[in-house]
Amino acid sequence: MADYRAGASCACNTAVLMDCIGHYLTGQYGDNMTIATRTRRYKTPSPQLLRVRRNAANERERRRMSMLNTAYDKLRTVLPEMDSGRRLSKFETLQMAQQYIQSLSKILKSPQH
Repeated sequence: MADYRAGASCACNTAVLMDCIGHYLTGQYGDNMTIATRTRRYKTPSPQLLRVRRNAANERERRRMSMLNTAYDKLRTVLPEMDSGRRLSKFETLQMAQQYIQSLSKILKSPQH
């Protein structure tokens, strides 16, 4: 019987391992050297369960997009008005916010403040 304690000799563990591998490769292992090979069986979820999961994922995505759009709307309220009168796109909103922050930083760094 092999000794698998923490302080046991590595040579012993290596020899046992090599012996097991050799028997496994040649197919000559008995009951005392059985290597458990289980095939993992995956059961496909039912169509009803898949539909429920998909609906839940869609709802989470709608909620996430709604929150994101609300955040963009709040950001647009603190940015200076544009003369065009149209609502800024998401990309334009982020660009405008970046420019606005840079201009405010320059104002704060100026010697007058």
